[in-house]
Amino acid sequence: VELYHDRVAGLYDTLYDGAAYWEVVFQITWRNLLRYLPKATSTRCLDVGCGTGRWGMRLFRGGYPTDFLDISQKMIDQVAVKLERLGKPFRLVGCMGDEKPPPVDMAAPGSVLWHASVDDMSALPSESYDFIVGQGDPLNCALRPARAYKELARLLRPGGVMIMAVDNRLQGIYHYFRDGDVAGLEDFL
Repeated sequence: VELYHDRVAGLYDTLYDGAAYWEVVFQITWRNLLRYLPKATSTRCLDVGCGTGRWGMRLFRGGYPTDFLDISQKMIDQVAVKLERLGKPFRLVGCMGDEKPPPVDMAAPGSVLWHASVDDMSALPSESYDFIVGQGDPLNCALRPARAYKELARLLRPGGVMIMAVDNRLQGIYHYFRDGDVAGLEDFL
């Protein structure tokens, strides 16, 4: 997952831009998310599996303090570029493998860009977020989805809202059939 997303990070947004199907999907998704947003724009949000920040940047532009988390450093770098263009402060925090950051001051201004896996978010402080969004099915990319879900619940403040997209893991089978990649299909399954 990390290698794939590192590879496509620079062109990821262009894969979806201008495609009528995806525009409809994104509009439906955003309308659904709007129903659950906290009333106060001072509440902190987290975009999990943020990719290039499609949903988190919408929250951010809507006035919500928003942090971003992705397993791909290059995706996080794309979010950093977007925040730089807006002249907004941010902090990059690495939490992969041996990268163990010092405690992060969540009250400091700016977004936190977490380079972390949903399988291990132990560096993130408990009950830090009022709203957590995970579109693009980050739980399905987790090696241990149940653990990832428990970690996400730990990050959510009491009364907070978490909205996670869950796709069918078997949707990827088509690509193996199309390419005649029996060995790849066997590994996938």
